[in-house]
Amino acid sequence: MKQYKFWKHGSVECGKGWHPLIEELFEKIDELINNNPELHDFQLLQIKEKFGKLTIYENYCDDRVEQLLNEYCNKSLEICEHCGDNGKLVVKYGWYQTLCEKCFDEK
Repeated sequence: MKQYKFWKHGSVECGKGWHPLIEELFEKIDELINNNPELHDFQLLQIKEKFGKLTIYENYCDDRVEQLLNEYCNKSLEICEHCGDNGKLVVKYGWYQTLCEKCFDEK
């Protein structure tokens, strides 16, 4: 994953199926920050899966960045966390995950 000023921690705690989604989000945030200097203090603190959804914690956020974060976290509910194919939120053995049918059957 490319390095970004707003992402210093480097740890992504979710399946590889969501990595392209996160990379796309990072590119959009980077563009927003580059075009809006008042956002230079923005930081992403943590990225992880929680209850089957991409969850992102941040500092110094404004409405524009918050809207992007919400959009991409919601998109994660339609993408298999493991393989990146189309997926849906499922519960298996009490564990919430967003999976495609193939990955659901394998788990």
